[in-house]
Amino acid sequence: MTSATGLLRADPELERTRAHQRAWGWYDWANSAYVTTTGTVLISPYLTALARADACPDLVAGQVCDERLSILGLPVAVGSLAPYTITVATLVSAVVLLFVGAVADRHPRPTHLLGGLAWSGAAAASAMFFLQGSSWQLGVLLVVVANLCLGASTVVYDALLNRVAHPDDRDKVSSRAWALGYLGGGLLLALNLGLMQVHESLGLSYEMAIRISLLSAGLWWAVFTLIPVVGLRRIRGTTAPPVDRAAGVLGGTFTQLRHTFGELRSYPHTLTFLLAYLFFNDGIQTVITSASLYGTEALGFDTSQMIITILVVQFVAFGGALAFGVVAGRAGAKRTVLGGILMWTLVVAFAYFVRPAPSGCGWSAPC
Repeated sequence: MTSATGLLRADPELERTRAHQRAWGWYDWANSAYVTTTGTVLISPYLTALARADACPDLVAGQVCDERLSILGLPVAVGSLAPYTITVATLVSAVVLLFVGAVADRHPRPTHLLGGLAWSGAAAASAMFFLQGSSWQLGVLLVVVANLCLGASTVVYDALLNRVAHPDDRDKVSSRAWALGYLGGGLLLALNLGLMQVHESLGLSYEMAIRISLLSAGLWWAVFTLIPVVGLRRIRGTTAPPVDRAAGVLGGTFTQLRHTFGELRSYPHTLTFLLAYLFFNDGIQTVITSASLYGTEALGFDTSQMIITILVVQFVAFGGALAFGVVAGRAGAKRTVLGGILMWTLVVAFAYFVRPAPSGCGWSAPC
């Protein structure tokens, strides 16, 4: 179906199929391996260890490194490198994703856009295999690129949900995809835990086992992205409001953004939602990305303990995602989200009172 501007328009009747919904959900399975193995468990402590090796090469196990790293002339504490890196990636994403979202609505082949962003992120994630010694600078770059591509691809992925599922079915389809993602992320994490446990019998150093785990997350992301890209290949055309054909994808994107921001003041509920989302999502991402660093540096967990802890969370969350989909269908999405935020807040507040480990415990010196 072609619009008056010559752009191919999407046909909802051809796109809202069970096959498309199943293929769409597999992207959660694909990217959750990176989110879980790399983003949640390994990269923050490992990046900190690389930075510590550079700043304090003669540090004895149990001692604290008080040296500072220099990033563009700014002094950064070793223990703060990973959180600052995630912060930079988040700030860059906040700007870039505005345009990615508008492009996703207007791109004639959105699955190509999804695949390009996902595979770029997977390439950066796989390249983390080469992080060793004191190469924290490369680590910072790869984390920023991978997280940016993850966020951008997720924007395209979320936009596709509106095309493959009717509004009445979106809670159900989305919750099933979330559950599939938790299952996939947990499965790879369990395999990596096994590798950590038997690395010596395989003739691998502990560092090499970590690097292989980082590589596995990138490869998993890349390989399983094939399922949604191939399965959704027939989804073509745009859902965006028509603009002058001569404007093209980029020109139409800027036009759409200008109109959106110009009319935003007329939609107070939308502004309230965006403001609320900024705060609660930032809090959630902060906890997720800082959990492993806090666990290893403050609570004294070693890598295997952290993986086991996150594994428990993953498989509990698998059932929770399915349960929340049912609850949302009965109680409504708004009440379900508010209830989830309340429970999350209580758990994080309780975590404040968790007692730190004795001095000398941590990533390189487990208790």
